[in-house]
Amino acid sequence: MTGVMQQMCKAGIKRAHRFVVLPEWQGLGIGMAFIEKVAAMIKREGFAFRIITTTPQLVPALHRHKDKWQCVFSGRQVSAFKALARKDAKLARTSTSEHRLTAIFVYIGGAADG
Repeated sequence: MTGVMQQMCKAGIKRAHRFVVLPEWQGLGIGMAFIEKVAAMIKREGFAFRIITTTPQLVPALHRHKDKWQCVFSGRQVSAFKALARKDAKLARTSTSEHRLTAIFVYIGGAADG
């Protein structure tokens, strides 16, 4: 299951949102095949496509497909959410990925992608 959404404040860029493969189906290549089909479709529509992930299993999988994915960031991202959370106690209790390792991959596609 995944959603594709416009990247906030970034015209012409779409990104995957909530990309999930059930545990019993992980490691079989199903997720990569699916996300690459979606990415190729988005690229053909004239948009850039990226994945922002904190999922430890997805990062090495994307690195193994260097012909189609380029890692443009790896590390800990500073969240703009933190400044908002200081002003709102309810937001401060919300879980964020601020302290998790984050990787951003851009789909560069293959020769068959239009």
